[in-house]
Amino acid sequence: MSEQSELVADERNSSVPLRALAYAQLAHFGSQISIDGESLPVGNHFAQSFALILHELATNAAKYGALSAQQGTVTLAWSVVFTAKGRHLKLSWTERGGPTPSTDSPRGFGTTLVTRQLEGPLGGEAAFDFRSEGLTVRLDLPIDGVGVSPVKPAEADV
Repeated sequence: MSEQSELVADERNSSVPLRALAYAQLAHFGSQISIDGESLPVGNHFAQSFALILHELATNAAKYGALSAQQGTVTLAWSVVFTAKGRHLKLSWTERGGPTPSTDSPRGFGTTLVTRQLEGPLGGEAAFDFRSEGLTVRLDLPIDGVGVSPVKPAEADV
């Protein structure tokens, strides 16, 4: 069983560090992937859905996007934002250096899967931006009540 699978399948774990989950899911791409985000503990249900989303984004990038090219890169970054509606995880998946994404293709399985995982189990939203320099995906996930441990606002926000 892979490290990523163990992180989300071990029911003894009440939470999984989001950063560790991202590294475990994407480590085999090596230096083509850059990860920037705090090590936020998330519940198993959230971790399973999020792992599926990362897997799908990486699979599509390896087949059609930046990870299909030797010089291609992906930057995965996230932060917690405090809003009037509660805490939100704002995440971006940014591909560069791969083939130009097709903007006229019909919505594929990957886009549908990511959107359904976000809107259904996680209650979030996804925005896909197919630019000539590469795909950017922005995810917005409300995290209060989905097994994400509290974090304090940055001092500048207080």
